[in-house]
Amino acid sequence: MSSRRIATLLYHDLVESGREDASGFSGGAAGLYKLTAQAFGEHLAALQATGLGPPELALGTASAVGSGWMLHFDDGGASALEMIAPRLEAQGWRGHFFIPVQYVGAAGFLGQDGVRELRRRGHLVGSHSWSHPERISALPYEQIVGEWKTSREALEAMLGEAVTVASVPGGFYSPLVARAAAEAGVRLLFSSEPALWPRQVAGIEVRGRFNVNRRSRPATAAGLARGRFHLRASQYLLWNSKKAAKNVVGPLYRRLREALLGP
Repeated sequence: MSSRRIATLLYHDLVESGREDASGFSGGAAGLYKLTAQAFGEHLAALQATGLGPPELALGTASAVGSGWMLHFDDGGASALEMIAPRLEAQGWRGHFFIPVQYVGAAGFLGQDGVRELRRRGHLVGSHSWSHPERISALPYEQIVGEWKTSREALEAMLGEAVTVASVPGGFYSPLVARAAAEAGVRLLFSSEPALWPRQVAGIEVRGRFNVNRRSRPATAAGLARGRFHLRASQYLLWNSKKAAKNVVGPLYRRLREALLGP
C-alpha cells in the first residue's frame, strides 16, 4: 500500500443556478456542495494552471507514483455523465465517481448505463454505500458491513469487474466504518476528513479528502491540490469543530443544519 501524501479534492454535482435539485440529493444542505458549470470550469482552469499534471486514479490502493492529487465526485448525480465527465475529458483528465447504489436509476441520479459509461470512458467508479444512510457510523456493525457489501456486489454486477474503492457517505467516518468496509472487501476507503497522509485500519488504506463547495474559490481548490499548509489547516480546524459539534449534540446537529440550509 502507498504511504505517499495525496491531496484529494471532493466535489459533488454540477447544476444550473436555481436548479440545485436537478442532480443528486435535494435540499439546501446538499445544494451547498453543488457548483455551477461556470464555477467548475474556473476551478478546472485554476487546477490546470498549477502545473501538477493530470489527477491520479487509484485502483485498489492509492497509486505509487503520480501527480500527488486526485479529483473525487460523490453522490452519483446525473451531472456526473452529463456535465462533469465531458469537462474532465476535454483536459485529458479522469476522476473518481462514488455511487450510492440504491439510487441508481432514480430521478436526478445516474442509471446503470450511465455508471457503465463512466467506467468505459476511463473514470474510476466506487461505492458510496448502498443507501447513503444519514449517519453510517451510528448503525449496527453488521448493517454497516451490509451497506458496503451490497453496494460492492451490485456495482460489480453492473461493471463486470472488481470494485474495491469506496467513500464514506455524509462525512460520518469512524474506525468501525473502516473495519466493516474491510470485511466487505473494500481495500481503499476515503473519508471526508482533511488529510494528506493515509492510515492503515483493519488492513486497508484509509485516506482523507478536502471538501470543495459552492463558496470555495478556484484559487482555494488549486492551493489545496498543491497541499498549501494554511488552507489544509483551515479545513482541519473547521472539520474538527463540526465533528465535535456532531458528537456533542448528535441528531440535533442535523435539525440545526436544516434550520439554516433547508432539509
